[in-house]
Amino acid sequence: MIYLVRHGAAIPRKTWEGPDSERPLTAPGESQAKEIAVALAGKDIDRVISSPAARCVATVQPLADSESLAVVTDDRLLEDGALEELHRFLIDAPAGTVICSHGDMIGGVITRLGEQGVKLHEEPRWEKGSIWALDEEEGYITAARYIVPQQ
Repeated sequence: MIYLVRHGAAIPRKTWEGPDSERPLTAPGESQAKEIAVALAGKDIDRVISSPAARCVATVQPLADSESLAVVTDDRLLEDGALEELHRFLIDAPAGTVICSHGDMIGGVITRLGEQGVKLHEEPRWEKGSIWALDEEEGYITAARYIVPQQ
């Protein structure tokens, strides 16, 4: 299983004065990060990879801490990235990987997976703080299940 996470709620762009990459989570976003750690507790998590954006790293940090793992950042997961890169990244990721990215990237790749015939157990959506659990067999993503975010 591979887990694709959208970052939690962050301070709105309009009210943030610093670089967008440093925009932090709000209190509800921090709660979502904790809920993600709870939702994935007991799963076989071997690695946590995130967009370098502060809101993404903060979203998966509680999970990484609970699993005694480091959060590794990867520029291919940045907002407005190449969807083909993220799709390839998912295909190459070993089971037990948690990947945190942005709404545009997750929306694009989930839509693409559905178009390619991957069984989506729910309609494509990607609310902040949500998780897609991706079944992988022999190098192919075969199904995806949406895990509803906690608010």
